[in-house]
Amino acid sequence: MADNSAIENAAVRFISAEPLLGPLTGLDLSGIQWLIAGGESGPKPAARIAQLA
Repeated sequence: MADNSAIENAAVRFISAEPLLGPLTGLDLSGIQWLIAGGESGPKPAARIAQLA
């Protein structure tokens, strides 16, 4: 089993979902203070578009 002491003692608990290209269905956000969600950038057609629904 992993040692979660660093996570438990963190000043800010966050998830960085970058690039966020689809839904985060079923993700438990309990205890999470920040969720950073960003798109993908770059020249077209390389950058993919986020599917919001």
